[in-house]
Amino acid sequence: MHRHASAGILGFVAFLTSLTPAVAQQSWQVHNNPRYGFSLAYPSPLFALETTSEQGDGHIFNAPSQNARLLAGVIVNQDGYTPASYFNFVASKSYAGYRVTYRKIGPSWFAISGEKDGTVFYEKVQFSCNSTLITSFAVIYPAASQRVINPAIERMENSFRSARKCSAANVSAPPALPGGSRKPG
Repeated sequence: MHRHASAGILGFVAFLTSLTPAVAQQSWQVHNNPRYGFSLAYPSPLFALETTSEQGDGHIFNAPSQNARLLAGVIVNQDGYTPASYFNFVASKSYAGYRVTYRKIGPSWFAISGEKDGTVFYEKVQFSCNSTLITSFAVIYPAASQRVINPAIERMENSFRSARKCSAANVSAPPALPGGSRKPG
């Protein structure tokens, strides 16, 4: 049995190594958002920072070699979304027409992934600061780039830290209870 377990472990390690060669060879950089205090590690030079919003709450990264984009940012939860209600909003507004292939909702976060016409997306969303801030990152890429991008997403997800500078929201009271005007039913 020991021999089979060792062979199984070696096989698994070989499998993981075969999946991540491009990602393992990349240098990783941590992007820290100075305004809200969220952070995300990403492979550079695969992704390079393209632009930051004037308000300093959003960032767009581009990976021209894979025709991929990485978006990361924070919004103030003025409508009092919960993870479940914001999941429904994001799924219906940002990814309408996509076939959702993965969804997981926790008490203060959710993840969603899907595909449409050869384009894949993955988005991770975290609520922080008493649900006043919603931090997210999303990657949109061609299905042909999954071998390179998917392992990078796994590592980015592990490094992702939600907004920690609660005072940057400039909100004196917690958001209203769910039921804001923009929320889907």
